[in-house]
Amino acid sequence: MNKKGDLALSVNAIVIVVISFVVLGLALTLTRSIFKFAGERAESVIPLTELEAKPTPDNPITISDTVSITRNGKQTLSVGYYNKNDYPAVNARFSMAICQDEDGETIDADKRPIITSPAQTTKASEAKGYKIILTENGLESGVYICTVMVHKANIDVTLDQLGERGEDKPVYDTKQFFLKVTA
Repeated sequence: MNKKGDLALSVNAIVIVVISFVVLGLALTLTRSIFKFAGERAESVIPLTELEAKPTPDNPITISDTVSITRNGKQTLSVGYYNKNDYPAVNARFSMAICQDEDGETIDADKRPIITSPAQTTKASEAKGYKIILTENGLESGVYICTVMVHKANIDVTLDQLGERGEDKPVYDTKQFFLKVTA
């Protein structure tokens, strides 16, 4: 009888080990798929810890004071936005509002650099990080004063609306910076 009991115990142990490995495999597969999905959704949104300067109420848009780009080139940037308003910035994204040359002349919209950015909602008194692509669009070599804006996605903003703020207005915030275009 002792031998039968030993045989039954070892079969039970094998079944438990096999079930444990199956459950472990399923758990690892589920975990990997969750992280893969989260990584795909957040590829253009970055944690605030990766930014050189953290956005604050005093500095709500953290783009470098001077950005260099080659003629007809592209530049990737990590920027932050802090919503200092008392309402959420719904589907907020970055765009180039206006650029002026060294003589103070406004650059035409068809030559103005293009900013590609994701849209995300930022609650009041909250900060978010963005990865953006700045594409030079035919400017001559030189230094330009440009204004970047954070605004509601899928809304065309006129120059008259840049200074307007409010929950029902399309522009959430703006910031000026120097754009240095090199040959």
